Amino acid sequence: MRVTQLLAVLVALSLVVGSVPAAAMASTASVSTPQLNQVQDETNSTSQSNSTNNTDQSDETNTTNQSDRLRASTGQQLSTVLEVTDDEVTNAIEESSAEAAFASAAETERASLLASRASTLRDRTAELVDDRRAATAAYENGTLSASEYAQRIAVLSGQASTVSVAFDRLDQRAASVPAAELEAAGYDAEANAEAQSRLQSLTGSSARALLSQYTGLTSGEFSVDRADGVSIEVESDDGEQSREFERDQPGDGSFVISQREAVTTAQDALSTDRDGEWTLQSAERDSDGYFELEFGFSGPTHTGEAEVSVDGQTGEIFEFEEELEPRDLDDDDDAEDETSLSITVVSGEPAPGATVTLQVTAAGEPVAGAEVEIDDQIVGTTDDNGQLTVTLPDDDEVDIEVEDGDREGELELSLGADREEADDDDDENDGDESDELSVSVVSGDPAPNATVTIEVTQNDKPVADASVTVNDEPLGVTDENGQLTITLPDDEEVDIEVESGDSEGELDFEFETDEQDREDDADEADDEDEDEDEDDDDDEDVEDEDDDEDVEDEDDEDDN
Repeated sequence: MRVTQLLAVLVALSLVVGSVPAAAMASTASVSTPQLNQVQDETNSTSQSNSTNNTDQSDETNTTNQSDRLRASTGQQLSTVLEVTDDEVTNAIEESSAEAAFASAAETERASLLASRASTLRDRTAELVDDRRAATAAYENGTLSASEYAQRIAVLSGQASTVSVAFDRLDQRAASVPAAELEAAGYDAEANAEAQSRLQSLTGSSARALLSQYTGLTSGEFSVDRADGVSIEVESDDGEQSREFERDQPGDGSFVISQREAVTTAQDALSTDRDGEWTLQSAERDSDGYFELEFGFSGPTHTGEAEVSVDGQTGEIFEFEEELEPRDLDDDDDAEDETSLSITVVSGEPAPGATVTLQVTAAGEPVAGAEVEIDDQIVGTTDDNGQLTVTLPDDDEVDIEVEDGDREGELELSLGADREEADDDDDENDGDESDELSVSVVSGDPAPNATVTIEVTQNDKPVADASVTVNDEPLGVTDENGQLTITLPDDEEVDIEVESGDSEGELDFEFETDEQDREDDADEADDEDEDEDEDDDDDEDVEDEDDDEDVEDEDDEDDN
């Protein structure tokens, strides 16, 4: 949402309230949370005294009856505009600074600047997600009323949208920097994508609708409920509707129910108060143990879309998002002719290579003679019941398209969850196994000219027909038990190499030969002789010293 647009709303709201806080008109960037609360309190009091027909709901009413249809008060709208505008102004300053620094930086410095900016945006994303969780917990325990919670969700949606735009600009700048430099600087594109995905939970259809109402861009009603999870329903005066529900995923991550059962559960939860038909557009079997289903809605007056997550073990919906909006009949003069064809699996369980029966319907009625394509290959046409039995390709993703005159339909199936889990298990098992061959002596005492039996194994299993080479001389191949009896050469060093296909192994020995033993004995003898000579020299030195002492004693006697 642009700052100028919000400021225009701020001025309009100020006219309704009767005055504009000086701080708000002077600088939105300097507004603090206490100021926002004060503004909300003052404007609430003013609007209540100015109109006896005021439709604002007090916090006490919100807390007493959570399911009542509510409207954003003028004071709440004003404070929301201030807070969202404050965030947009701050981000605009940061973006201008980042852009200027990037433009003036040397080529070698740009990657580091982008990595730093990305880290800041990821941290901001984490803060917003934590704020959403904290607000939800406060609403569930009664600390926040329904209107307070709705306003908080609206503000977080606006802030999340601002961060999302900043990520988009970051991606644009990163596209001009070599990938090697980005990687060297620690620019983590995957982490950025994950952060952007987390932002989507803050910018769902209901959150956006609340933001639109709390900033005064649209008018309407909403309701918030906390029974078995938090649900939000928003309806604007121009006919737009949105519903959102979220709670922790139940189950243990396994798949017990079929995809067909999950689709039925999801379809039962979709809105039915509008003329038209919901069609399944995408079905994904997620490795975390749930079905992710996407639907489209087409009717004479409305179009829409929905995303539903169904737990694979319990069959319960734990995430739900639905949005309906009025059809623009000026651009669609014949909505009935453009009604989408719906494709459902009525028999069999979708899996790579599985045989299933499809049914094509339009407005709930079977469509006979519809042409069916799977991955751009025509596989047949539907019968009088709108059905066709097909064999799915052995692929992780399958795209099914149907056509009947001007009407079309499409269903995307993601079938790779089980296969991915199996591949992961294989990778883990492969990680425990080794391509190397192991060589060991199972009989005989290794020594020069000794006869020994070696055994070649791979992952503790004998390897037959493995070629054996000793000191570069081929000696034969192993038998069915992976063994071979060989005579070691009369060398100080022996290198045994084995090979089987692309696998190899090696075993080395170092021996002392007879000649070396004799040399060692001679060296020891020389050392002993040297030690004896040293001892004799010491004895002679002692005798000389004794003789000198005797001479001295005789001289002393003569003097006396």
